[in-house]
Amino acid sequence: MSQIIIVHGQKPPRSGEMSPAFQKRLEKALNLLYVEKISFLVITGGQTKKNTLSEAEQGFHYINKRLAFPTILESESKTTYENVINTKKILKNISFDNLIIITSAERLKRIRYLYKKNWPEVYSKATFLGAGNTRLPMIMLLENLYLIIARLDPQEKIFTPITKKLFRNG
Repeated sequence: MSQIIIVHGQKPPRSGEMSPAFQKRLEKALNLLYVEKISFLVITGGQTKKNTLSEAEQGFHYINKRLAFPTILESESKTTYENVINTKKILKNISFDNLIIITSAERLKRIRYLYKKNWPEVYSKATFLGAGNTRLPMIMLLENLYLIIARLDPQEKIFTPITKKLFRNG
């Protein structure tokens, strides 16, 4: 059985260091790499801060320090929607039985929605896992807002840039 893990990146804080939430996702992936039969890992996320590595590159360095493992980087995307679309393009000619998709626990609803809407042919083969649940009221509110926006603006071209400028650092 061919399985692939996809780890969604996280914008780094102002310091430019990897966010703790992204580290938790990568740790969850590492734990699965040790116990599951995984073909390879995909780490998503573009350069969302000036003068830093892309989220995917940060994730690769974090994983590679702990375990050498076949990894594909999707480092062009700036939004969660783009993560899904670009990963779909990367994997279009690769057959697999199962995808394990890792994001934050707060983002699970939106990730499920984006995969079902934009990559429906693999939705039924996907297992969605959340890592690093903060349950902070503001984070939960924002993720629910982003879910509504994803439904209104599926390609994240109108509302998402505005809300990210209002609610996110840097």
